[in-house]
Amino acid sequence: MNFIDDKLLSIKEYEVMAKAYADALQKNGFKIINAQEIDENLLNDTFSTFAEIKSLLLALGGFLNTSPFYSLNERQIKKLTIMFDREGIELRTPKLRDKTKNFLSFLSCEFSLIKNLFQIAEKSTFESDIKHIINQRLSLLSQILAL
Repeated sequence: MNFIDDKLLSIKEYEVMAKAYADALQKNGFKIINAQEIDENLLNDTFSTFAEIKSLLLALGGFLNTSPFYSLNERQIKKLTIMFDREGIELRTPKLRDKTKNFLSFLSCEFSLIKNLFQIAEKSTFESDIKHIINQRLSLLSQILAL
């Protein structure tokens, strides 16, 4: 593409130039990644995990002293929806399995959530708030697992 330094390009011409540049990078082995899309997927996964935890906590019904987690989970969902300007989560139907399987699923989701929250904290301007959320969850987990 030829262009003149003194001439102001149109939006269409900039799009053509950007496309040619991206194609040239890809031909040379570079990969273009949309960082905003990755962050959006991470947030979606995090809120989905919150919903899964909420349904598992309902199914557990306080088994092994998990009831304090329900109110903590609700407060943190509300806080994160405000932070990231999101809508609330949809409640899923609790899985009616035995309580031990539900508890193990809860722990798995909890660790996945903490991992996601750490990744969000690294990329977010709310790092200290999110780390506080993580610490609250870890503190409550340690109380439950100490029984």
